[in-house]
Amino acid sequence: MPRFSQNGLSSIEEAREWVRKFVHWLNYIHLHSGLKFITPYQRHSGLDEQIMNKRFETYEKARSLHPERWSKNIRDWKLPSYVSLTPIKEDEYNKLTQLGVLKSSYLKDKNVIVDRGYESYNVFAHIE
Repeated sequence: MPRFSQNGLSSIEEAREWVRKFVHWLNYIHLHSGLKFITPYQRHSGLDEQIMNKRFETYEKARSLHPERWSKNIRDWKLPSYVSLTPIKEDEYNKLTQLGVLKSSYLKDKNVIVDRGYESYNVFAHIE
């Protein structure tokens, strides 16, 4: 992650450059736990399914080679059906749909990013 200067930023250009580096790190480098440890870029570009399939195969192989190391099933590597800044429950998702905040084009796999404001909901991105 780009380091923030202890002394602050000296200009708007320096601030923009720091934000540019941070956004790049956040979208292309940082592995997000809510995305099962892949990057938003991997999710948006369609690499996510290939990565998850490889992880599943790797875990299954490890378990078959050393079953004594496994007390339960392997980790669930299924991708989330939607991603939000603040996780929403199914009933809240249904409410957003009924209110028209999430339109039918967003309903494919519930792949949306939602910001829950005080009185309104803003859809930031539709992940395809």
